[in-house]
Amino acid sequence: NDLSYVLLRLHLLGYLAVIFPEFESLVSQTKWDIHHRYTLDFHALKTLELLDKLMFGKALNVRESKVRQSIEKPFDWIRSRGLLRALRLALLLHTLYQVQPDSADRILERLSVTPRDVELVQWLLRHQDRLIQLMRHGGFFDGEVLSDFVEKELKRDYDRWTLLLTFTLIQSYHLRPERFYIYEQ
Repeated sequence: NDLSYVLLRLHLLGYLAVIFPEFESLVSQTKWDIHHRYTLDFHALKTLELLDKLMFGKALNVRESKVRQSIEKPFDWIRSRGLLRALRLALLLHTLYQVQPDSADRILERLSVTPRDVELVQWLLRHQDRLIQLMRHGGFFDGEVLSDFVEKELKRDYDRWTLLLTFTLIQSYHLRPERFYIYEQ
């Protein structure tokens, strides 16, 4: 439950880049857009921290408590299906993947994770913007569009759907918490 805490401390002490040299490329880099408040290295770590806070209900403020309630069912599914490792890895590696896609794959090769987790993380990294695109164009709120997306794009794979939904909601809340109320429904 304290993975994000440990990784953040390792990063602050300079050891995370020793363990994952690829992570060094994110250190102190900024992404100049309206959404990113942190440097890329801290953005990756803070999204992981947010997942841990929401998943385990640690020191939540009022808004975070509402977010947690709105995604409790996906969290239950993730726990029951053993998908937490894949989700954590995807959140940790998502920024690195956008900068250097092959670096994320190299890290996955070195870690002792199941082939299923590797496949799910790689899939999530490749498709991390799909649901955000639906949200931006209003399709997220159109039951027919969303159902079509789950049917055709995800081929009714509810593990992937739950991972993608949770990944997207964590990202959306982290980047723009003031707008999250739109997605709570």
